[in-house]
Amino acid sequence: MASRDVVTYKTPLSRLLNVVIVIFLAFYLVWTVLPLFLMFVSSFKDLLAAFQLPPVGAFSQIGLFFDFAPTTKHYYNLFYNLDFSTYLMNSIIAAGGSAVVSVVLGSMAAYSLSRVDFRGKGDLFFWIISTRMAPVVAVLVPLYAIFRGFDLIGTRTGLILAYTTFNLPFAIWILKGFSTTCRSRSKKLQWSTGRHAFRRSGRSCRW
Repeated sequence: MASRDVVTYKTPLSRLLNVVIVIFLAFYLVWTVLPLFLMFVSSFKDLLAAFQLPPVGAFSQIGLFFDFAPTTKHYYNLFYNLDFSTYLMNSIIAAGGSAVVSVVLGSMAAYSLSRVDFRGKGDLFFWIISTRMAPVVAVLVPLYAIFRGFDLIGTRTGLILAYTTFNLPFAIWILKGFSTTCRSRSKKLQWSTGRHAFRRSGRSCRW
């Protein structure tokens, strides 16, 4: 062992604290996952079997939850009779489209706010972030009027634009921090190792 290595010893109190933390996290994990697991299992039950519950405090009859004949008729009714696949696809397209638009526009805005100095940059950035503070109800009426004028009500394009309205300021805020951090690291590397090394290592920070 080198003389510079620092040796740390765990006291009995720290060990006990670690055990308590592990027990708490395990209990919290079970507390969080168990309802989701029960809902998933109940989706394969018949309606009568789904509402069969053991008496309160009868832990010996806990196996009643798993004593059933599996069925997939609920999923068949969901996807074939209720046309859930259409709604699911619309949600995936709207969420994915909004994410792509927010990242593309947000990266360009964040790059300019991080690399370019101009008058009012701080005020502009504060105004972009302050739009997240506006209540959603205050934005719905103007959005509805705009979408009705452009015939976007009930369309995927309108849904993507509505999501982008709320996601774009957050994307700009996150990406600006990344751009600023990347810029400061690139400058430090340029000062310490020279311009050629800066060019080679700065490729990872390019947009």
